[in-house]
Amino acid sequence: MDVTVVVEYGVSIVEVGNAIRRNIIEQVEGTTGLEVIEVNVNVTDVHLPDEDSDNSSTTELK
Repeated sequence: MDVTVVVEYGVSIVEVGNAIRRNIIEQVEGTTGLEVIEVNVNVTDVHLPDEDSDNSSTTELK
């Protein structure tokens, strides 16, 4: 599975990537009972605080 994300400036990219990977694995395995072999997290950009947001939707990871 490939996931593409944009990370907020100042946040640890490694921590965000690991959290995303862990959450996807837990949700997919818990829901389907199938073993997740691979989750690739690709960071394509770093969002700076002063950048205007466009019309795309964003999800905040907690």
